[in-house]
Amino acid sequence: MSSILNLPQQPQKNIIPQQTILTTLVLEAAQTDKSLREALIKNPGKVLIEAGFALRDKDVDGFNQYCQSDAGISALLAHLAAGGEIEQLTGWKCIVCKGVVYPIAIAIVGVGTGAIAALTVTSPVVVALAAFASVAAGTALGFIVGLTATIAGGVTLVASEICNWTGACN
Repeated sequence: MSSILNLPQQPQKNIIPQQTILTTLVLEAAQTDKSLREALIKNPGKVLIEAGFALRDKDVDGFNQYCQSDAGISALLAHLAAGGEIEQLTGWKCIVCKGVVYPIAIAIVGVGTGAIAALTVTSPVVVALAAFASVAAGTALGFIVGLTATIAGGVTLVASEICNWTGACN
C-alpha cells in the first residue's frame, strides 16, 4: 500500500500507458495486414475493442465519429489507407494519445462543469485518469478541476489537454 502513496505528482513522460501500447500495436499490424487495415479504417472502435481496448460497446459509434472528425486521427487513418507507416506521420504519438484518452475525455465531459466539484479521489473518472497518467488520484483530480473551463469545448479539447499534460504532444 505504501507504493501507492509514492506515485509521482506529475505524469512521467517515460511511462507509456498500456492502452497506448495496445493501440500502437494494432496500428503497426495494420500497416502490413490489408484486411486489418481496412477493418480499422471502417470501424476503428470495433477493431480496437476486439484487441482489448477499454471502450464500451455503446461508445463505439461516438468513438468512430470522433476518429472521423478529429483532424489528426482522420489523417493517421488516411495515411494508413495510403500504405504509409505511422512513424512517418508527424506527431503520431500525440494523435494516438488523443484516440486512447477518448473514454476518459467523454467521462470528464459527461460529468459536466457543474458537477466537477463533487468529484473525489475515488470517483471512477479520477481513478481512470490517474491510472492512465500514472499519477496519484489527488493529482488527477486537481488536473480535472483545472479543466473546468475547457470541458464546455467538448471531448476533442479535453483529450488534447490530457495528452499535452502527459507529454504525448510535446
